[in-house]
Amino acid sequence: MSNEPLPVAAAAAPEDLGDFYRYIEVTYAAPADDYGESSGPGRTVVELRSYPVIRHTPQGAWIGGTPDGKRFVRLTANKRFACPTIAEAAESYKARKRSQLRILQARVARTQLVLAEIERMHPAMQLPG
Repeated sequence: MSNEPLPVAAAAAPEDLGDFYRYIEVTYAAPADDYGESSGPGRTVVELRSYPVIRHTPQGAWIGGTPDGKRFVRLTANKRFACPTIAEAAESYKARKRSQLRILQARVARTQLVLAEIERMHPAMQLPG
């Protein structure tokens, strides 16, 4: 046996498999004034996030850099966490926001109905004076 170290193979450079994309909204707080109070409204911006592809499969891709660490994205799914192109990510974001708007409008309509019902059941009392 020889005391010579075994040759170490050079690490292969990681292959660039591309990125997947997702638009998100981020709300930033307003800066604080000298007294530590909010000095106005915060601002909400739409940001494009990119997630590196770890591995492609016949059905989709594993992406990294997500809040969960890594995530599988099925290419044939109607709803995807991230999309292979920026244009698809923009369409996906618009669809998510339209769905959110429909849900919130339904909640507003339901709230208006129950408020009208309670007003019918117990009309506002007129205070003397």
